[in-house]
Amino acid sequence: MSRANEAKEDDRNAHLGLHVDDLSKDAPPNAFLFPRTFLDMHLLHDRVGVYPFLPAYPPQLLQWLQPNPITESCAGKFCLSAAMGYGMGNVFGLVLGSYESITPPVLLPGQRELPKVPWRESLSGSWRTTAGKCRYWGNNFMIISAMFSGLECASEKIRGRHDVGNELAAGCATGAALAAGQGIQAQCLGCVGFAAFSYAINVFTGGKF
Repeated sequence: MSRANEAKEDDRNAHLGLHVDDLSKDAPPNAFLFPRTFLDMHLLHDRVGVYPFLPAYPPQLLQWLQPNPITESCAGKFCLSAAMGYGMGNVFGLVLGSYESITPPVLLPGQRELPKVPWRESLSGSWRTTAGKCRYWGNNFMIISAMFSGLECASEKIRGRHDVGNELAAGCATGAALAAGQGIQAQCLGCVGFAAFSYAINVFTGGKF
């Protein structure tokens, strides 16, 4: 039995309807099942005419590369982005709450100096302020991160391409959704603002994310 036949029989993705031979076709692989890296390989093939494989790693070995259900699926990206956004928002709220707690009150001319608060009461008040900031920013970052990541992934799966268009669409939809209930003008401004911010991040990172 030839190696090609053995590779086809041992193809671990065959039960998904995907085969190694799909890489030799003109059409790109299914975006819902193949990882983003495979789509990048097809885009490179369109430019230079060859697949970016070293001789020691022939295309037949792609049968062992299966999509990661966490990092490649929209549900996984949605949950992962929500968790990361919530954590980042809590850190941001912790910093803001800490600075707000140590800032002394500004006295107006002729106003008496406020009596000093016992340190236990001051510590308790600072903790409540910081915890409130953490919850507020954590929830906001979680919603924005999860919504943007989920919409960007859905756009990528529908279009079958990984480019800045997905981020522009996700940014516009996220901005419009966050401004829902504030009028058409606010939604348009949110759409344009988030889309511009997404494009700026894409340019700054070189489109690597």
